[in-house]
Amino acid sequence: TACARIGHTITQSTTIYTVLVIDWRSSFQHSLKERLR
Repeated sequence: TACARIGHTITQSTTIYTVLVIDWRSSFQHSLKERLR
């Protein structure tokens, strides 16, 4: 159904967004540590 397809798309987007945020945060914290050293 269209509803299931929309839900699947939202789930995919949320997963990609979460991965991007985690990746950004880890690289951000890494650059902060490099600067503080």
